[in-house]
Amino acid sequence: MPVVQNRKRKLANFLMLATQFVLQAHAFLEPMEAPQSQLPADVFSLQDTILHGERAKRRRPRGVTRRGRYDNKVDEHGRPFKGMKRFMLDYTKSTYWTDYINLRDADFYDENPQEDELLRKNFESRIRMPLRMFQNLAREMEDDPFMQERGDMAIPLRMKLAASLRFLALGCPWVGLEEIFRVSAQTLRTWFQNKFLPWMMKNKYGAYVKYPLTHDELAKAVEPFTRAGFPGMCGLSDGVHVRLYRCFSASVKARFVGSKKVPTVVWNVTVDYEGRPIFVSVAAPGSTNDKGIVQTNDMFLRNVLMKNDVYTGFEYKLARQNGVQKVRGVGVGVDGGYDGRRQFVAGYEHPRFGTWEWTWSKAFESLRKKVECLFGILKRQYNILNVGICDNDMTRVDKVFKVCCALYNMRYEALGRGGASQDWRQVDEEELAEIYGEDGRAWMGEDAEESVNENEEDVAEPQGGQGEEEEPELGEILTLDQLRIALVRHFKRHKLLLRANRGEPDREEI
Repeated sequence: MPVVQNRKRKLANFLMLATQFVLQAHAFLEPMEAPQSQLPADVFSLQDTILHGERAKRRRPRGVTRRGRYDNKVDEHGRPFKGMKRFMLDYTKSTYWTDYINLRDADFYDENPQEDELLRKNFESRIRMPLRMFQNLAREMEDDPFMQERGDMAIPLRMKLAASLRFLALGCPWVGLEEIFRVSAQTLRTWFQNKFLPWMMKNKYGAYVKYPLTHDELAKAVEPFTRAGFPGMCGLSDGVHVRLYRCFSASVKARFVGSKKVPTVVWNVTVDYEGRPIFVSVAAPGSTNDKGIVQTNDMFLRNVLMKNDVYTGFEYKLARQNGVQKVRGVGVGVDGGYDGRRQFVAGYEHPRFGTWEWTWSKAFESLRKKVECLFGILKRQYNILNVGICDNDMTRVDKVFKVCCALYNMRYEALGRGGASQDWRQVDEEELAEIYGEDGRAWMGEDAEESVNENEEDVAEPQGGQGEEEEPELGEILTLDQLRIALVRHFKRHKLLLRANRGEPDREEI
C-alpha cells in the first residue's frame, strides 16, 4: 500500500507542475488573444482531460479493407475520383503536354526557325525523331479507325505516342513514365502492346525494312559495293544479342544463355551499303549460333538469297588480270560463323601478312563494320535494346526490335540521308570504266603476276594471247574459295588503279 500511495503522490505532483506550466503559457499568450476554448478553465478540467480523454483508435482487424478516400467526391468535370492516383495523374500538367505536344505545325517553323527552337530541339532529342515526322505519324494514327478510342475520357493519342517512343528511347519501367507523362502506367503499357506495336508492324515495318525484289532494285543495291571493290555483294549480315528479362525455369533458361553469359534473344540483321536494315530474322534464343539462325529463322538468307531467281541469276563482272569474268549469283558479307556457302562471303581467317589476301581481308572487315555500327547506333538511340527487354511474350519482344529498326529507317529518310553516297572506298564513273576497260593492263604492266598467291590454283581464268584477251563464259558459278580468289584479284586491280590515279605510291605488296 505505501508503494501505491507514493506513486499516486508523484503523479499528482506531476499534474500540478504541468498545470502551472500551462497556466503560465496561457498568461503569456493572452496579449495575442488566444481563443479561450482551446485552453482548460482550471486544473481539474486539465486533469480530467489527461486521465479520461479520448483514447487512440484500435487497429483495423485483419481482412477488413479501408474505404476509398475519394468515394463521395467528384473532380472539376463531375467525374468521381477513383483514389489518390486519379487526383495526381493529370496529363494536362505534364511538361510533354504543355511544352511539346502542343507545338505548332512543322510548316510554321520552316518559315520561323527561331520560334520555339530550344523546345523543338529537346523534343526531337527525347523521342528520337524530327517534329514533322512525329506529327505525320500522329495524323496517320488518328485517321486509322483501329487506333481510335471511344469516350471523352480517353488520353490523347499524341500523349500515348510520345510515351511509347520515350519508352523505347529510355528503356525504363512504365512506372517511371507514369510520373513523367502523368498517365497511368497500365494505360500506357496496354496502348503500347495492343495498339502501337501492331500498327507499326502492319503499316511501317514492311514499308521501310525491305529487301530488293526486282532486278533493277538489286542492281541498285549491288552498285555501291562494286564501286568499293567488292562486286557481287548486295548486303552485309550479322547477329545481334539483346538481353531478356523474364521468368525462366532452369531448363528454359539454358536455351537463352549463350556467349553473353546472360539470357538473351538474337536476331540476324542484313543491311545495305548505307547501313540501313533491309531484313530482320525472327527472334531466336541466345544460345543459337549464326548457322542455326540461317537454317531456321532467316527467311531472306535461306530462301531469297539462295533460291530466288532474281538473286541466283543476277550477273556481275569481275575484273581479273587477264580479262573480265562474268559470274552469276550475288552474296552477302559475313563473318566466319556462317556456313561455307558461296552466298556467304567472309574474309580469310589467317592470311599471311603483307599479301593481297591480307589486304583484301582488312578492307573487307572495314566494310563489314557497317552492320556492327548499326547495332551500336540502335542501342544508343533506343536504350531498351541496351538495358534489355522485360516481357514474357516472345512475339512482343520480336516486334520491339523490328519496330526500332523501322523507326531507324524512317528517321534516316526523314533527315534526308537516303541515296547511296560515295565514300573513300568507292571509285567514280571514269575509274570504274577503266577497271573494266580494255586498257586495264596498261597501268598493271605486261609482266604482272598471274596469281595473287603462288600457292593458288588458276581458277577459270580466260587464256588468250598477249595482245588480246579471250571472252570468258557468261554467267559462270564459282565455289566460295574460287570466288574469294577472284575477288582478291579484282580488288588488287581496283586498289592499284586508285593508287595510280590518286597519286599514291605504287607498291606491288602492302
